[in-house]
Amino acid sequence: MIAALICAIVGASVAGDSAPSRAVLLLAGTLGGIAVLSAAVIAPRATVAMAFLLLGVVRIEPAPSDGIFLLAVAASVATGWYRRPIVPAVVGIPLAAFALVQVLALTAAQDLSGAIRYCAITLYLIATGVWLTGVLADRGMARLALRCYVIGAVAAAAIATLAVIVRFPGFEVFTYIDGSRAKALFKDPNVFGPFLIPAALILLQDTALPRALGWSRRICAPLFFVAVIGVVFSFSRGAQANLALGIAVVVAVALLRRGDLLIAMRVIAVLVGVGLVGLVTLTATGNGEFLAERSQGQAYDTVRFSNQREAAARATEHVFGSGPGSSNVELEQASHSMYAQAAFETGVLGAALLLAILLATTVVCARLVMRRLDVHGVDAATLLGAWLGILLNAAVVDTVHWRHMWVVAALIWLGAAAQRDASGRVSGGRTPSRASTSSQRNARLINTTTRAGRRI
Repeated sequence: MIAALICAIVGASVAGDSAPSRAVLLLAGTLGGIAVLSAAVIAPRATVAMAFLLLGVVRIEPAPSDGIFLLAVAASVATGWYRRPIVPAVVGIPLAAFALVQVLALTAAQDLSGAIRYCAITLYLIATGVWLTGVLADRGMARLALRCYVIGAVAAAAIATLAVIVRFPGFEVFTYIDGSRAKALFKDPNVFGPFLIPAALILLQDTALPRALGWSRRICAPLFFVAVIGVVFSFSRGAQANLALGIAVVVAVALLRRGDLLIAMRVIAVLVGVGLVGLVTLTATGNGEFLAERSQGQAYDTVRFSNQREAAARATEHVFGSGPGSSNVELEQASHSMYAQAAFETGVLGAALLLAILLATTVVCARLVMRRLDVHGVDAATLLGAWLGILLNAAVVDTVHWRHMWVVAALIWLGAAAQRDASGRVSGGRTPSRASTSSQRNARLINTTTRAGRRI
């Protein structure tokens, strides 16, 4: 019934003021909610896979994947089919505190209904990231989820790029304003482009040493090209910098590791090939000049950076900030920076806690890289590249509501917690038998040494 209510409310909000439309969508939402919840109980793995497949559909919030994830969470709690979430304490403590500050910040919000909605989405994404550490602890589930994410991302990149180049009937749905930039089923190209990057980095990794997806190099290489060309045709400067940093991290780690020179050479060869084909594609479609123009500073940058400075300067007006989502209401335009927005909306304390979460996640991922570990075949260097790219992108876009950000974070937290337990450093407060059981369970995530390092 809860599932039906969620779907009904979403349907009613989409329908607007039309009474017949609201009635039809209420009925459809109710029946759809019951059907999806039944599927989540009967086939929970397939339900999670569907949510990952639909991560690229975020035209409105809550997005379709959000509803499916919520139903999967409810079904998993009711049936107990997933493992207990495992988040490192160094991340979990500031994460819980940040969630609390989000709620306390509601007291200063001018638009309370909008603030509650924004806060609810943030809390949902935090909870989903934590929940995913338990779900993705199962290797089979993790591989299925990653495959679905990559397939969805590549499909979105392909259709959006074709919409810009060919402009087939209905191309407006997949492009931005005048049809010159790809956005697929996102609201903004600046979100669509970065969404493709973790998928691209996983595909790049698997072109050198197939592990995460179980696909051959002949499949991964062209899919990597499609994902990259999708990033390029989003013509997002933040996404371009995000991708460049992610690739640089992957290549640098491979070059610095002993015994990985061949892997590094394969990666570089793929990058050169994709770069040449991409250059030809841009030239042939006449988009080279537009890319060069978009890569430069834009007229609206002055207003954007001015808003960011104002948001940071007003961070101390209220103890817990001006309220979730308030930057879209009280500033001239959105701050376009996760860091400035956090300072304005949740105050200095909220911004400090968010930075603590980001820094702690970066540190634990860097430790995985130093230990040459991977998480279900996804090399820690790939995760670090994806994570650092998101943090760089966050300087010019609010990334807190990016679904793929919390998926990458969940994989990092899973790897760190599993490695900790497998090494025998189990948190205190448990009886020896329970601690031993938890350690043994998470130790199963650690596999034997491979050419690229140990596997979590």
